[in-house]
Amino acid sequence: MGFFSELHDDLVQVKKKIAQADESMLSEQEREQYELITAVASSMIDNPELWEKDCLFNIKYIGDNFNSQIQNLQNNISKEEATNLYVCMVRFLVELDLSYGLGGINFLGIIH
Repeated sequence: MGFFSELHDDLVQVKKKIAQADESMLSEQEREQYELITAVASSMIDNPELWEKDCLFNIKYIGDNFNSQIQNLQNNISKEEATNLYVCMVRFLVELDLSYGLGGINFLGIIH
């Protein structure tokens, strides 16, 4: 079982936790962060093999931290915890995009 496959249940819990957040209390930046976290987590849940194949650098260098950030967010959905997970998600997303060359996969265009 691969890195993201093993995180499946935790990623599902992150999505649920974010969905429970009171959007009226969030800034525009926080809403955008939550939206990206949810979209990337959904993709990681639905297609873990893609992320495992194309994100080897970040799995190696921030994989443990990413796992910790997921655990922390499940326990405490503070602004700081969400931002920390967001930063990790962006790193994985950029690596995935870069693995597809100059044109990339335009993941962000797909979710907007």
